[in-house]
Amino acid sequence: MRTLSLIVLATLVAAPAQSGKKSKEAPAEPEPAAAPAPEGQKMADYRHNLFESLGKHMKLSSMIVKGQVDLPADMKLHAHALHGAALSIPNLFPEGTDPASVEETDALPSIWEDPEGFKAATQKFQDATAKLVEAADAGDLNAFKANFGAVGASCGNCHRSYRKDD
Repeated sequence: MRTLSLIVLATLVAAPAQSGKKSKEAPAEPEPAAAPAPEGQKMADYRHNLFESLGKHMKLSSMIVKGQVDLPADMKLHAHALHGAALSIPNLFPEGTDPASVEETDALPSIWEDPEGFKAATQKFQDATAKLVEAADAGDLNAFKANFGAVGASCGNCHRSYRKDD
């Protein structure tokens, strides 16, 4: 990018000389592009959006469980989305994405201070969502309802130890 800027600048400066006219002043230096967000913040933002999507799937699943909508076929959609996201959680907290390293995150330092505890909490969520998938794939609304509570409990347990309060 800088090379391209220098070529353009050199062309602009040389153009008047080539046409026989003298340049009164050099063109202004182009404004630098805004610095990209640090990689750690990008990951924290991605993680935040993934967890927001989990919350949406939990809310929609809750509507099915409570009978607020009659869409039992959508159990599969939400269960698979929850489980897929649960499987990705271990990869979303690399070094450099902790609260001391990024400007904005809901993650608590305890994730990095207690990696084994966080791993165990994540595993509980993965196990609970796997059971939800089994119930949804079987088309068993009662089993879906029964397993949905465990998914919610595993979310809450992890939030208490590893997430800032809203």
